[in-house]
Amino acid sequence: MWEQQGYIGITNANLLQPLAALLKRHKAELILQYVDKDHPQYKAAGKALEIARRAPNKETPDEVDLSIEQEWRIQGAQVLKMSQKLLYQGIQSLTFPTRKKANDTELTPCHSKAYEKNIDAICTSIRQFLNKEVSTKEMWIRGTKSQTATKEQNVWTWKAIHNTFWIGRRWLHCEGYKGRATCQNCGAIEDMEHILVKCDRPGQAEVWNLARQLLAHKQIVLPKEMTMGLVLGCALMHPRDGQGKEIPRAQRLLEITVREATALIWHMRNVHVIQHDNDREKIPLMNEIQNQFYFRLNRRMQLDVTLMNKAKFG
Repeated sequence: MWEQQGYIGITNANLLQPLAALLKRHKAELILQYVDKDHPQYKAAGKALEIARRAPNKETPDEVDLSIEQEWRIQGAQVLKMSQKLLYQGIQSLTFPTRKKANDTELTPCHSKAYEKNIDAICTSIRQFLNKEVSTKEMWIRGTKSQTATKEQNVWTWKAIHNTFWIGRRWLHCEGYKGRATCQNCGAIEDMEHILVKCDRPGQAEVWNLARQLLAHKQIVLPKEMTMGLVLGCALMHPRDGQGKEIPRAQRLLEITVREATALIWHMRNVHVIQHDNDREKIPLMNEIQNQFYFRLNRRMQLDVTLMNKAKFG
């Protein structure tokens, strides 16, 4: 069964695969039998078990040939024997190279560093904005399962925190496409933070200014410089006025505005980089950016108005 599933998720697969190859290469019939305490060969088996228990503590490891002959080498897995979980684990093992931790005993995906960095950025930014601590649990529940946001926005936030989008440094490992790792406008690594809050390309700053102008009608003040933590953790932000006083019943408007502004910046970047191939002559003008921004906000507000129709939705 393990072989049919490509040894995905199996501990010590690098040891089990050569062993399975040796057993298959043996031409005579092999009989494997479980030896319990009542078996006459239990003492002999017990000695072998004792040797196995001492092996991890040896100062000098044994040199074992783990090579597999081409005839018995199995690659891939049988689709009929796979589940969605195993397929996901297999894709992860191929997509994300592993790195060893300091204790040299545990392997973790390389993207976990960015994940931890994003979590820390969210908690730090919200703590500075609200002057209070925010738990990681609260951040996950309100940030990626928000009732105010759409399903697509919650999923996008989850992906952004986990750094799953194919941008920035990921392209450095692809021969012939390394140029996509850097921003053609700034020359910096084009990660999510650069796209949303740091890039000088026309569009980003204009969108955040439009968001500030809109929220100013309700006396809500956005920070002069948006951070990655505030963008991803906007569901945790409490609206405040110019004196720092909290504004009641305005949190929903703040979250919707920040999420729609973020979605517009991401959309404009993808259109410019992917569809227009970084053509500077096709950078959107201010009136185009403004029209797209208010179109998104009006569409979202219309959805809220429609859902409040008691005659239709009860």
